[in-house]
Amino acid sequence: MAWSVSENPASLLFAFTHLLVVLTKRTVIGNVVGGIITAIGVISLVMALGIQESNIDETVIPGGTTAYQFDAPAGTSGSLDITGDNFDVSLMLPGQEEVVSSYDGSANVQWLLESDGVTRVAIQNTGQDDLHLEGTIRYTTDPILYTYHVMVIVAGVVIIGFSAGFSVRKPKGF
Repeated sequence: MAWSVSENPASLLFAFTHLLVVLTKRTVIGNVVGGIITAIGVISLVMALGIQESNIDETVIPGGTTAYQFDAPAGTSGSLDITGDNFDVSLMLPGQEEVVSSYDGSANVQWLLESDGVTRVAIQNTGQDDLHLEGTIRYTTDPILYTYHVMVIVAGVVIIGFSAGFSVRKPKGF
């Protein structure tokens, strides 16, 4: 005959409360901490998958430079709205020659990648006023970061495993 909760709910309650009594404080704390660490690793890993987007809002002082370098797949686009006195923009797309352009006033620099690879954008303020940059860059996460996320997940699971050892009964003589 199979046992079910409806036949004896009191024994189920007893079994559950007995389980809580067997677990020590260290076990419960370890399981909670390990679960939180594992959850953080899983959430970070899921968020790092796919194409990421970064919004840029930066000011460059006269004579200053700023540069962006990122890895992106083919078909990824980006754009920068630049306003200032005078400035130079160097754009190097994967598989293409570097293009250096000088601008007065404002410019909208846009690109669409035809092949996978590293894109480099460098902007130098050659004018007398501050240079303001606004735009969006789309890129992929560096693959080594996936390894870091997996290491955090493994650390959480190891903490859960070690904390489970605190509730094991010790044999006589120990």
